[in-house]
Amino acid sequence: MRYLLTITLLLLCSLSFAQQQDTFHIYFALDDTTLDNDALEQISTLSLKGNTSTTDTLIIMGYADMLGKSQHNIWLSNMRAQRVKERLLSQGVSTAAFRLCTGKGAVIHDTMPGKEGIREDRRVDIIAPHGIIVKKRVPTYVKKGKPFAPDSFTNAKKGDLFLLTKVYFKVNRHTYEPGAEVELDQLYNILAKNQHTYVRIEGHVCCVPVGFDAEDWDVAKGMTAEDLRIEENRLDRRHLSENRAWKVRNYLIKKGITPQRISYLGYGSSRPACKEDSPENRSRNMRVEVRIMQQ
Repeated sequence: MRYLLTITLLLLCSLSFAQQQDTFHIYFALDDTTLDNDALEQISTLSLKGNTSTTDTLIIMGYADMLGKSQHNIWLSNMRAQRVKERLLSQGVSTAAFRLCTGKGAVIHDTMPGKEGIREDRRVDIIAPHGIIVKKRVPTYVKKGKPFAPDSFTNAKKGDLFLLTKVYFKVNRHTYEPGAEVELDQLYNILAKNQHTYVRIEGHVCCVPVGFDAEDWDVAKGMTAEDLRIEENRLDRRHLSENRAWKVRNYLIKKGITPQRISYLGYGSSRPACKEDSPENRSRNMRVEVRIMQQ
């Protein structure tokens, strides 16, 4: 009876330990030990918390698929594990954080895979105590709207998305640059003629962490009750993308479009159109689009 109780306790402890671990996967190309761009991006999203203890150690475990010979797969899986460890070290993870870095060879299946192998087997697992490694959000790139043009907008269908290419905003403000009214007036004229068209104005920002919004310097802090009677003063300073969308909507409403026909939404930095690796790309992400909701 005591023996069975001991075994049960050990199993429960093992299960509890397993449940308290996080595993992150890094994948490799066929018969390759190089970290490609996808792998580098995945590793770059991982960061080790600074307040780790001596028991908070990492295990780096490399694998291969079954296509190569056994000795080659051992070498391949070891090299992959080493590449991931080297990359983590370059990102500031201490050498002392690694308890084990090794290759396990091929992942064995009952049948041989095809000539392309199995991608999920060509990987390195980063195993850590739960919560020690924090994974930043990875951007999901979306297709931005096609440039706004009166003819194409008039003939659009529900769901179509249009980019306002001439509506530029001042840095960190929801005030647009002079000249934006030309394109906004074109949009107004179409909506005025097509009473059954409903749209949503969608705002985006650049240059902040994924999932965050930028600060709107046009919204002052500590306004009086009298100031707050003005709708524009009640905008949230923390939601620049939403405020820019509101600004476009507000212009159209003031021109005479029924408010019920125009909704607005701010996506912050959660829907970038491209990587922000140049001033041009950052500018492409900082945009306002118009989506057809009903036509």
